[in-house]
Amino acid sequence: DAGTKIAQMGYAGDAEVDQLVDRAQAEVYDVTSRRTSEDYAPLSEIMPQTLSEIEAIEGRGGQLVGVPTGFQQLDDITHGLHAGQLIIVAARPAIGKSTLGLDLARSASIKNNLTSAIFSLEMSSVQLVQRLIASETEIDSEKLRKGTLQDHEFHQLHQRISRIAEAPIFIDDTPGLSVFELRAKCRRLKAQHGIQMIIIDYLQLMTVGGETKGGNREQEISNISRSIKGIAKELDVPVIALSQLSRQVE
Repeated sequence: DAGTKIAQMGYAGDAEVDQLVDRAQAEVYDVTSRRTSEDYAPLSEIMPQTLSEIEAIEGRGGQLVGVPTGFQQLDDITHGLHAGQLIIVAARPAIGKSTLGLDLARSASIKNNLTSAIFSLEMSSVQLVQRLIASETEIDSEKLRKGTLQDHEFHQLHQRISRIAEAPIFIDDTPGLSVFELRAKCRRLKAQHGIQMIIIDYLQLMTVGGETKGGNREQEISNISRSIKGIAKELDVPVIALSQLSRQVE
């Protein structure tokens, strides 16, 4: 049935290639995730599942339900980052958004062995890993960049590097990533590696793709945000999107 639908979409040709590929992937993903064709359900069917979740939470004895952020007071309030959530972290440039995003990935993957994906549109993957190493080894990042480590710092680095290398973190530093590319990559990561958290750094560097080129940028960002929320719900994972606020208002 999915194959027939995809073939029909190809013959109809009523959208741009990126959009058709996106729809085709959604059809295949629906098959692989064993979804039913009906999206609606009566309350009587949803209630047992909801009660099961409440009982599961109670059985945890106060432990976190969602993905831990590593910030104790925040985790106490939110009980972690929950599947299907879109969390926007907004701040002025050079405030520390990327560092916070990296800290969330560290908490999930290095401390708790949960699989996370980072889409870094600003920094290269090497720069990101250097920051990760600096945070985990507690070595000044400037020393890592310049290669001016002392003997005890080299020892410290080699002691902890294997733990970092084995952490289930996937990094993608594709510049100008479109929503269609993001969704396709996230679907593959979910199917192949079971990712449990997605971090995007940052929202304004993403593109809409073929849908509304040349349109109002504010509307494009709104479209991107809605699409990312759709990804969070479809893949049932929390998505943290970093967002840069303009200094012009000041």
